[in-house]
Amino acid sequence: YQIDAYDYSQWGFASGKVVEIGKDIEFLEDQSVFKVRCSLDQKYLLLKNGFRGNLKKGMTLNANFKLSRRTLFELLYDKMNDWLNPANNSLTHQ
Repeated sequence: YQIDAYDYSQWGFASGKVVEIGKDIEFLEDQSVFKVRCSLDQKYLLLKNGFRGNLKKGMTLNANFKLSRRTLFELLYDKMNDWLNPANNSLTHQ
């Protein structure tokens, strides 16, 4: 996440996870969107010199999401491969 209150070229980015994606389409500025709820992995950003900038309630941000595009065949093959070869499943290696 790029926190608007902090210059990302100095402070960098905050990381996090998608917690929930809304089920209903909403319209914002003539574009269809889904509400996404995210969580932050940390409550602060650090400068290279170690100075800490705390993230606070009400701060705005921009989020970039890592997406992948896969075909239905790829999704089904991956699930089948996990089922047939449980040793390859990343969940069993934690």
